[in-house]
Amino acid sequence: MARSRGAHCGTHANSDRRSGATFAGWGPLGNDAPITKARWYHAASRCIQRPARSPKSGRADDAATSRAHVASDVACDATGCRNCERRQKDETPVPDLSSLVASSLAGYYEEVRGRAHQWVAPLSTEQLWRKPYPYGNSIGHLLLHITGNLNYYIGTQIAGTGYVRDRDREFNEARKLPKEQVLAEFDRAIAMVAATIRKQSAEDFAAPYSAALEPEAHDRFTVFLRMAAHAYHHVGQMIYLSKEVTKTAP
Repeated sequence: MARSRGAHCGTHANSDRRSGATFAGWGPLGNDAPITKARWYHAASRCIQRPARSPKSGRADDAATSRAHVASDVACDATGCRNCERRQKDETPVPDLSSLVASSLAGYYEEVRGRAHQWVAPLSTEQLWRKPYPYGNSIGHLLLHITGNLNYYIGTQIAGTGYVRDRDREFNEARKLPKEQVLAEFDRAIAMVAATIRKQSAEDFAAPYSAALEPEAHDRFTVFLRMAAHAYHHVGQMIYLSKEVTKTAP
């Protein structure tokens, strides 16, 4: 009469408790791989919970088949199996998307600030306001423009700073303001934007948005994205202008 898988496992588990031995022949590496007591008890308990059944009779399978099932369980316990690994991956917490977006966007604005400083740092105040061509803008005017743009579209419209923009001045400022002053105002605007972004929840990013001269931005996320692109566009112009104003005469 065939013994149940549970009975088979329990018998050997009891004999192991008495002898303190390790089992050979059922390990995942072949007949010579030993199985320790701890692994045997673990596999035996799993075997008892899930007795093997014969596909023909539906009754408990014989001892040899039960033993093979135990070996498989022990191998899984000893080396890990793909199903277990998949289960662990499925249970890994998914990061909050709004936090990821906020961190990435804020970091990008800070990168824009760093690149602007990289190209402005070697310049004197005179070079900052020099126009190498009769058309276009100086680096100083571009910095004023980015600062005013961020202070209005994000500061006034989202952060509620109360900033009142004078867009014409951004391009027509006649005074040669000190480079340190212009950069300090630019840095404050970037810091305000980064702090505002990091406060946004998923609902905040999706909140309706509207502002003058910005009809394409219908939500906050879009305006954050568009203003980042706008700022880096002008930093690209600064790179070219910086090379021009520091060019030595032939």
